[in-house]
Amino acid sequence: MIDSGLAPSKVTFINLLTACSHPGLVDQGFWYYNHICLMSLEFNVPQSIMSAWLIY
Repeated sequence: MIDSGLAPSKVTFINLLTACSHPGLVDQGFWYYNHICLMSLEFNVPQSIMSAWLIY
């Protein structure tokens, strides 16, 4: 997505993390979460959105 010039939104990040929670890919979800937290600063995604996923 990024390579094609499109910037991910907060919806993109939430969908990615939610997809990891359903099939039991929690470890992979945490890996994405850690990387997305760093990327969220670059793409202007509020940290509160990312923290809400951990509670979910």
